[in-house]
Amino acid sequence: MGKKRSFWERLSFRNWRILPKLLVVLLILSLIPLIVTVVINTETSAGAITEQTRISLSRLAYSTAQRIEQFLVDNHYFIRMAAADPDVVAFLSAESEEERVALQGDVDGVVANLLQSDPAIDLVGFYNLEGIVISHNNASIVGKSYLFRDYVQTALAGEQYTSGIQVGWTTDTPGINASAPVLGESDVVGAIATRIQGSFITEILSSTLEIESEDITVDQKDAYEIFLINEYGIVMDHSSSSDMLYRSLGVIESQAVISSIYEVRLLGGACEEGVEECTTDLKTPRLPQGMPATQSLADALLEAIEAGEAGSARYCRPDDLDAPAAEGDECHGTWHVVGYAPVKDPFRINPDTDELANLFLVVVDVPEDIFLQSIAEQRTQGIGITLAMATLAVVASVLVARTLARPIGKLATAAQKVEDDQPFEVADIADVTSQGDEVGNLARVFGDMVSALRARMAELRTVYEIGQDITATLEVEETLQAILDRVHDVIDYDAGEITLFDRQEKVLIATAWKGGGSFGDTRGKQYQVGEGFVGAIGQELRSMVVADTQAQKDRKAVAEHLAEGASVRALLGVPLLIRDHLVGTLELASTRPQAFGQSEQRLLETIAPQAAIAIEKAQQVREREQKLKNQIAQLRIEIDQAKRQRHVEEIVETEYFQTLREEARRIRGEGDVEDEPEASDS
Repeated sequence: MGKKRSFWERLSFRNWRILPKLLVVLLILSLIPLIVTVVINTETSAGAITEQTRISLSRLAYSTAQRIEQFLVDNHYFIRMAAADPDVVAFLSAESEEERVALQGDVDGVVANLLQSDPAIDLVGFYNLEGIVISHNNASIVGKSYLFRDYVQTALAGEQYTSGIQVGWTTDTPGINASAPVLGESDVVGAIATRIQGSFITEILSSTLEIESEDITVDQKDAYEIFLINEYGIVMDHSSSSDMLYRSLGVIESQAVISSIYEVRLLGGACEEGVEECTTDLKTPRLPQGMPATQSLADALLEAIEAGEAGSARYCRPDDLDAPAAEGDECHGTWHVVGYAPVKDPFRINPDTDELANLFLVVVDVPEDIFLQSIAEQRTQGIGITLAMATLAVVASVLVARTLARPIGKLATAAQKVEDDQPFEVADIADVTSQGDEVGNLARVFGDMVSALRARMAELRTVYEIGQDITATLEVEETLQAILDRVHDVIDYDAGEITLFDRQEKVLIATAWKGGGSFGDTRGKQYQVGEGFVGAIGQELRSMVVADTQAQKDRKAVAEHLAEGASVRALLGVPLLIRDHLVGTLELASTRPQAFGQSEQRLLETIAPQAAIAIEKAQQVREREQKLKNQIAQLRIEIDQAKRQRHVEEIVETEYFQTLREEARRIRGEGDVEDEPEASDS
């Protein structure tokens, strides 16, 4: 019986039953990736669609700006034709009023032809060098000075001019003033100025969306807006009737800006009550109402006008255009995306950039909800799919849990038996191993693992017994032969040898051999380190196995050392090492290909360290025995010499030897006396 778990332990996920565990895991694995995928896909798609929409809006704004530019250039073509008409030149060159009156009919004909040729022009006037209106199809302003108007000043200076959209001083309707100088034989004699009706520009804006586009569907066209803004951020024209007309996209707080608006008559105005004739000092301009919440958009568009570049932006349009500005990034309205492009002045160069100056900006506006509608639908579909997947995950988890619980329980019981060292047979889980799924494969692997474990344990017991046997003797030859005998008990081979490493000669000497049949005794043979199969083991200090020498031609030469007339087909060898120091090598040979594999190699590698230690100990014992024998022999020599010396001393010290010595001295002394006379005679 297991230990009783507390409430909190039972609550832990690791202690749950398989069914709830699988339910939670399957829900996590199925729903979280799906939810993340839906979120990422919708966000990515929204970003991609928004970016594509910005590009499309910018292109649409650019193409619209190009159409307006071409429209202005075409109108200037008619104006230049009228300015070059001989009747107009003669009319402005006339030195007397009578001459002008005589030419008035011809000039009126030129004006009629101009108005007929270009329906966009509704006002045509001629000005002398002092800026006085000397002819105009609006007779009420003939005789007045318009020298204060920029388009008159520019034309009299000899240059063509195009204004932005302005509300007419006399008509109180939007339009574009265009002018050109009238040249005499050598110099400017006057100017011609026309007013291009703003309604034609509005028609270009409105018709832009009627042009079929791959980027705009029929349902979306009604939501698109196109409008023009001037250099002050004021909406001067709109593709449809909108309360954005004549509104500033930002807050106009600077008095200098208001004064500029007044001076250039951007929004016209009305005369003060009781004043019969309007003058520059009396006419009050119609100041625009601001849209505080769109200040960031105004900044972006004004910078675009200055830079003369096309682009796109995102802004919040308030539901109530007169509402106070929202704090921070809070949007009390609808997010919109705009694309914009400048309309260039075809005749004026910006001195700062050396490029054509900008007249105004074309802006194409669309709510984000229009092009992100598909993303909302995609998100809704994703939620539906997520709920369906959740249902399927619950059903699948129940089925899978029931399928897994029984076989896993059997495997757990079998594993417990193995752990408790109880009898276990693979047949006990035969019904589980017969399954063709992963659980069945797991059961088969488990059975193989238990069998391999038992075989490994048997190998270890065998290795232990071999270690006991090969260390039982201290004789080198007996130790080497015992190693070959016990290896043969666990690995089937036809011939085997053990070499010992001669450190002085740097060779491996075959010292022990075991074999039969046509295999010859290799004892006494020497192998150079690094040459052949044995030499390679001694050099690389690692085990080697050759499953088939026919497949490795460089190993065939080994047969010459191991057999005479026998065909060596498989080789296995290991180095005998003690702390990376080479003691020798152990090689096995077989006439059967594939006789040695990884299991034999692993077993021999396990035996090799014990064999090396046994050999090393046997060699050390032999060396000690030889040293002891040498010491004993030396000791015997020394003992013999001492005995002889003692015997001599015993003889010399006897009375008989002393008598003989004295007699010898006497005899030598007498001989010396007899010889003295002879010596003196001489």
